[in-house]
Amino acid sequence: MPAMLAQLGQAVKEARLGLAELFAGIEPDGDPERARLTGTVYQAMLTGFLSQWLLDPASALSGREVSTALRVIVS
Repeated sequence: MPAMLAQLGQAVKEARLGLAELFAGIEPDGDPERARLTGTVYQAMLTGFLSQWLLDPASALSGREVSTALRVIVS
């Protein structure tokens, strides 16, 4: 179903730009590449955390644990 894949692909791209704007304040029109990169990372984190929570909510990270983990990664 190529038409459906194209439509879903476009929706994913728009969602990434929306996440970049929502969480990082990056205007997609002002810096499209930065918005794309940032939005893609936010999307990956959100879908990953959601998947973990849906599959095994007892072991999913809390917001505080995610924050701690991100600080560990960037330091």
